[in-house]
Amino acid sequence: MSGYTEDHLIEQPAIQLMEHELGWDSVNAYDEWSSGASSLGREAKREVVLTGRLKPALESLNPELPAEALDAAVEELTRDRSALSLVEANREIDKLLRGGVKVKIPDRERGGQRTEVVRVVDWDDPGKNDLLLVSQFWIAGELYTRRTDLIGFVNGLPLVLIELKKPGVNVREAFDKNLADYKEAIPQLFHYNGFLLVSNGVQSKIGSLTAAWEHFADWKKVAAEDETPDISLNTLLRGTCEKGRLLDLLENFCRFVDAKGATGKLVARNHQYLGVNRAIESLRRCCGMKREASPTGTLTPTLSQGEREVDGRHYRGGLEFAGMVERARELRENQTPAEEMLWELLRDRKLGGAKFRRQHQFGDYICDFYCHDAALVVECDGEVHDTPEAKAHDKKRDA
Repeated sequence: MSGYTEDHLIEQPAIQLMEHELGWDSVNAYDEWSSGASSLGREAKREVVLTGRLKPALESLNPELPAEALDAAVEELTRDRSALSLVEANREIDKLLRGGVKVKIPDRERGGQRTEVVRVVDWDDPGKNDLLLVSQFWIAGELYTRRTDLIGFVNGLPLVLIELKKPGVNVREAFDKNLADYKEAIPQLFHYNGFLLVSNGVQSKIGSLTAAWEHFADWKKVAAEDETPDISLNTLLRGTCEKGRLLDLLENFCRFVDAKGATGKLVARNHQYLGVNRAIESLRRCCGMKREASPTGTLTPTLSQGEREVDGRHYRGGLEFAGMVERARELRENQTPAEEMLWELLRDRKLGGAKFRRQHQFGDYICDFYCHDAALVVECDGEVHDTPEAKAHDKKRDA
């Protein structure tokens, strides 16, 4: 029976998949300190950042910057944030990952100091980042030392934490007995975490560092909504830890929300991730076609103002401008997670220069997103419109 262990049944197959299929490097750190010094370059078990991999990654991503700028970035990324709550510290690191680390260094040409921004992650080319999967990683806290199952390091930063259980053991134990304990015993690990994965091989879920268990979600499909649903660990890893999808999730599908005096972190669910990306691809095709048709290079409305007022019906449904303004404001303040994520990708003309409005009155109802120049309406969480009753209701409100 000695072969039927968690390591044999779950951990090793996961490592093999991450290494040979998804392109991660891997190392077993169980004996990291056996020689007295860390084989991963850590000075103490309390450290959760692999500076020996972080510094070379920064050098590769910022070849034009001097060593003192990179050293300052490493110092900022690794400084003690124990005075902050887990989510506040995580939010600080998240900003540094997205926007880079601003550092001041001597300006030897003009005198004084100059500000530089050190890139931490190459979001555009996933292959230029250093991905390392570490198993059996020892971490010391104030009172206790813990050993995690798997941690995914991106450029030396521990962005993915994976806790595993044997088949037959309720996957919730990974949350109740491991993750909850880690937050108390080794909180510094969560300062960098992008998302959490738990699995017993058969059932697998994803969540954020602030999510309660009921908000951990299955990840049933890897790349397309027409795939056969599968809640296995293999599907979860392929869907979230493939290099491109991993960075897409971290950059575009993790959000912080402030509500009722508390801050929470949201990670997209599987259907939201696939649905929003499918919508974006459709929008790119649509906007691209309309841009090519315009000799000025700008988007061209499908309908003229006169065509939109056929039979005396204005595109706002004949209602006065302020007819549904209050309702639209209410909807903007209470967007669904999918709407929030899609808005982040559309706002400020991020998609091909097209200007989108959110919760826009159109006809006799309010649509989620509207691009006037492209005469384009986008609805998110569209499954609520798929029932016969909803279709009949929507038909009455056609604009």
